[in-house]
Amino acid sequence: ANLDGNVDIADVVAISAYVGDPEENALSEQGMINSDIQNTGDGITAGDILAIQQYLADIVSSLPV
Repeated sequence: ANLDGNVDIADVVAISAYVGDPEENALSEQGMINSDIQNTGDGITAGDILAIQQYLADIVSSLPV
């Protein structure tokens, strides 16, 4: 989401901020593409945040889910 090349908690924070207030916490076009990882194509939702958290906790082994 933040385009730093790593999937980490910073991406969770960036996506959470976007979901909470997309006008104040915009993501780049590529960040938005990268963020839509759960049910790809349905937009950026809390499900995408959860998917990254599950990935970081080794509950899922790959993204997208």
